[in-house]
Amino acid sequence: MSRFRSLVAGYRRRRFGLLFVSLLLTLGLHPLVDLVLPGVDPTAWLFALNLLAAVLSVELGRVRTRALVAVALGFVVLRLAHSALGVPVLLSLGQGLWMFALGVTVVVAVEHAFRPGHPTERLFAALDAYLLGGFTFGAAFWLLERHIPGSFGPAITSLSPVQAIYVSFFTLTTLGLGNVIPANGPAQGLMILEAIGGQMYLAVLVARLVSLYSSEDSKR
Repeated sequence: MSRFRSLVAGYRRRRFGLLFVSLLLTLGLHPLVDLVLPGVDPTAWLFALNLLAAVLSVELGRVRTRALVAVALGFVVLRLAHSALGVPVLLSLGQGLWMFALGVTVVVAVEHAFRPGHPTERLFAALDAYLLGGFTFGAAFWLLERHIPGSFGPAITSLSPVQAIYVSFFTLTTLGLGNVIPANGPAQGLMILEAIGGQMYLAVLVARLVSLYSSEDSKR
């Protein structure tokens, strides 16, 4: 029991760093798996892993944390049910739960990043919030294209969850994709919100972290 508690304590100290590694692996592993093992789609399990890591990183109190864990389990159950039954609405509901849980985690990660504490974990929390924001908007893009086809231009005939995440990160970093043209109001609003929000977040984050480090140095 003491060993288990020490492992839990170690995870709690490094949870935002481990979440950062998990998010980066999700972005990089899918193309690699698709190249090495064509036909094998690890998307659902990578999403579930990241959702679990994100939920375990937050501190919302026992009741709220359990509710968030229930949302994460609901995502897994709905994805398994969709694989078994093939009902399209189950996939949309699962992505909606995933987006909601990640959105909550983004808010908590930002709050932790600006809270007094270990500087490395604060930095990882800030980076996690940035990456989780990209995943959250990716889920929103996918849901929008699924329910309003053609939202991202005639060149996009179909948008998988992984492709939606890539579009989201190109939008978040303001790099842009030449064949992605928002064709309606919701798509334009989401892409503008993500692009502006991402740049404002980086500017505020850098200013805030610099002020925190400067304050700590002056106290020393």
